[in-house]
Amino acid sequence: MIRTAALAAIVLAGVLARPLAARAADAAAPFESDIEAFEAADRAHAPPKDAVLFVGSSSIRFWESLAQDFPGVPVINRGFGGSGVDDCARYAERIVVPYHPRRVVFYAGDNDVAAGRSPEAVLADFKTFVEKVRAAQPGVPILFVSIKPSLARWSLVDRIRRTNELIRGYAAGAGVAYVDAFTPMLGPDGRPRRALFRADGLHMTPRGYALWTSLVDPFVREDRPAMFPPLSAETLERRSVSLPGDFAADRSLLLVAFQHKQRALVDSWDRRAEEFRAAAPGLAVFEIPTIGKMSRMTRWFITSGMRRGIPDAAARDHTITLFIDKAPFKRALKIEDENTIYALVVNRSGEVLWRASGAYEDAKGKSLRDFLQRPDPAGGP
Repeated sequence: MIRTAALAAIVLAGVLARPLAARAADAAAPFESDIEAFEAADRAHAPPKDAVLFVGSSSIRFWESLAQDFPGVPVINRGFGGSGVDDCARYAERIVVPYHPRRVVFYAGDNDVAAGRSPEAVLADFKTFVEKVRAAQPGVPILFVSIKPSLARWSLVDRIRRTNELIRGYAAGAGVAYVDAFTPMLGPDGRPRRALFRADGLHMTPRGYALWTSLVDPFVREDRPAMFPPLSAETLERRSVSLPGDFAADRSLLLVAFQHKQRALVDSWDRRAEEFRAAAPGLAVFEIPTIGKMSRMTRWFITSGMRRGIPDAAARDHTITLFIDKAPFKRALKIEDENTIYALVVNRSGEVLWRASGAYEDAKGKSLRDFLQRPDPAGGP
């Protein structure tokens, strides 16, 4: 009986010890379950190669529109909510190094400040993160997105400013890019813009992420060619197309316009289409009127009017009107100004090989003909 009771006590102690040990392990390694979930996802679906890795706290985790915000750029999101800079440094070998990213976008820090960590400690943790990542991948570009102001944590603004100041100074001497997200998120009254935040006053709305996209995009695309982003559309002949693949030529000349009054600028190029095709047999020429998102009725009204204005069926089949969010489209093509048109030569993958803007001029025409006559279609000016 004594032996049985002793055995039961031992078994019971073992049963109790396992949860206690598990809890102790969890305390020693916070966010372990999040990291294991990332690793399981990677085993189930291989992450993209040569990607831009976004890593950090919940402001990264909730950036669910990354792929749409950076069209044509492979991205990986490794944000885990509630984490701090120290947590990102702790798990750098598991959430950054395995991906061999092309670039790293980092955001964390407001949780650290809210937890009472000093600006100097946050800086030290970020240095550790950079050192670990670059020990495995020397020279990989890293961007620190400054700690944002928020309605919920406005009482911490002085410590946030100090932390940003320290990290900005370190970044300047460490080859780390830094973008100021703090200042653009303030309104005329010097306080955080309410429209950028959810009801909790801490996490961001789509408008907040749209602002961040505009700030981060130059870093994300710095070493990438301009690309026609993947999208679905319809020609004026009502033929559905998936672009850029359905341009269906080794090289295509795209005439991208944004306003009706730019018709004359488009025509200045279009009337020379046969001349360009003579320089490069097989060249396809497309007109790409680019309009913002519209209701179905408005789209029908616009395209019906365009069809009536283009009597030639072949010309209609090479006119593709885009009713899209123009901001990511322009970023992908590295277009800044809608007040003119763009003549772009792209390959089947959508990579922009040659470009000009504005009305046709003899010098631009010569540049295009010279380019088209080059034996290497991947070459460019």
